[in-house]
Amino acid sequence: MSKIYLNGVSYLRIHMILGHDLLIPYEDSRVMKEAASLSDTGHDVTVLCWSKRIENASDRVDLDGFSVRRIFQDIPGRKSWIGSKLPVYLRLRRTMVDISARERPDIAYCHDLETLPIGKAISRKTGSKLVYDSHENWPLMESMNSRVWGTITGIIERRLLRHVDLVITVNDILREKFSYLDIPSVVVMNCAREDWASRRCDRDYPSGGVDMLRVAYWGGVAWRKGLKCLVEIAEILDKENRPISFEVFGTGPDLDTIRELISSKGLSQSVTLRGSLSHDALSQELSDFDLCYALHLPTEAYLQSIPVKLLEGLALGMPFIGNTEFPLVAQIVREFDCGLLSKYSASEAADTLSKLFDAPEILAKLRRNAREAFEKKYNWQSQAEKLVEAIEILRKKIS
Repeated sequence: MSKIYLNGVSYLRIHMILGHDLLIPYEDSRVMKEAASLSDTGHDVTVLCWSKRIENASDRVDLDGFSVRRIFQDIPGRKSWIGSKLPVYLRLRRTMVDISARERPDIAYCHDLETLPIGKAISRKTGSKLVYDSHENWPLMESMNSRVWGTITGIIERRLLRHVDLVITVNDILREKFSYLDIPSVVVMNCAREDWASRRCDRDYPSGGVDMLRVAYWGGVAWRKGLKCLVEIAEILDKENRPISFEVFGTGPDLDTIRELISSKGLSQSVTLRGSLSHDALSQELSDFDLCYALHLPTEAYLQSIPVKLLEGLALGMPFIGNTEFPLVAQIVREFDCGLLSKYSASEAADTLSKLFDAPEILAKLRRNAREAFEKKYNWQSQAEKLVEAIEILRKKIS
């Protein structure tokens, strides 16, 4: 493998393998931050993207000190039989392995399970170390659609893990899943960068009460992200004549259905669909809001997670309303008193929000605490240090 030297120290060539495009239709902020942080340390990072159904985009892009290479493919639709997608995936694997065979990376860094078979093939071909960055419990996520496929996926993951040198994941619950492995495992949460929150929430609250409560949701527009409950909360508060505005940033599979639901309930003034913004533009828009909506549906897979929007909101000094059944979300509230908790119930959540109108001092306190949570613990700098340290352990083994 070719060595890169900086100030007399050898640094690594890293190929990140990604099962979707890094930038289109929206930026994958976790992969962007990880690639940039490793590049800032001196490593040579290339992100190999599986750019499905994307047209009129460059096959090579340079970003923040690292490079992006796209492998374009027009694959069958999501509901197509899995067998029809296998030949496409095998061609993708061959292409990515060929690229890595030419460039000889020191590390094949796989984001999520769908790329791990490719990483294993690269590692076998080049002798590179293999990193598995598990963003979520993939088998459990698959089981939401098919128990059989979820079981099969779990078997595949366990077999592939035999070849992995380092596991990175997003929280302690998922880390525990990999505790049986005799390899290092590191938690790197998807927290926000300090510079992303350059314009923070700074609204004032008069002592007489809150005149308008602005609540933001951003991310994938899907039922299981709690958006049906959001509309129902808006309906309850609208009937109580509470001045509240929900604004939804993003796109997704249920966008049209949610738009129809909003219209059918006559809530177009209370719930606004804003569409997608770039990640940086989004931070500018969010600075005018009071709360982040993170009341996700308590599915088995989601219960093991922390909504990314919640962590990003903390950087802005934006408290949240989250699901009390999510243990990691409840833990953040216990640690810093920076959010509100409710069961996945429109009536309970509406009652929780309604109390804020007459208690501006609570909202102001939650804001201060949200920013404190970011500064003391839930920031990208602290997470990047753990990532860099973990890769340094591999570097010493390679050297």
